[in-house]
Amino acid sequence: MNIEKLKSKQIIETYIQSVDKWIDVIEKYSEEEYYWKPDSKQWSISEIVSHLIATANICTQKSIDCSNALGGKRKAGIKTKLFSMMDSFPPIRIEIKEIPEGLESMYNPRELSKEDAKKGLIATIDLMKKAESMLSSADENTRIEHWAAGDFNAFQWFKSIEMHIRHHFRQKERIDKLLNK
Repeated sequence: MNIEKLKSKQIIETYIQSVDKWIDVIEKYSEEEYYWKPDSKQWSISEIVSHLIATANICTQKSIDCSNALGGKRKAGIKTKLFSMMDSFPPIRIEIKEIPEGLESMYNPRELSKEDAKKGLIATIDLMKKAESMLSSADENTRIEHWAAGDFNAFQWFKSIEMHIRHHFRQKERIDKLLNK
């Protein structure tokens, strides 16, 4: 088993653990807490989960597209190389000031019922497994541009999904503090 294949199995396992944690969060919050927003510029737990699902769907498709040679052939730039060395997003609040075209569903999340949120998260696991099954045949120089971090190949898109879901636990922790949870 090559090193990237081993890493992809670990990424899937960690991603599933994160999905399980988010499902626990959904179940533990009351309806009022689940939809509560700290202020008009911050998201509720419902909107965070909607964002996680939309992002996972878009990034998984980008990984699959790279595996299917639908991206361009190019080497990684400095931003992409830096991203590849990271195991997580930086521990800072990231604010997207201008939403890239086609990504509106990611950055303008809609509220989801608890049931739809759980189903949506579980569905992302199947997409991740599909993308993971295709990684071994992907050309590492087939890339699709990431709106914030350079040109990603299939593995980098795949890895970004797991990093992203973990990143939003910080946002959940801020909400927990405000709710005295």
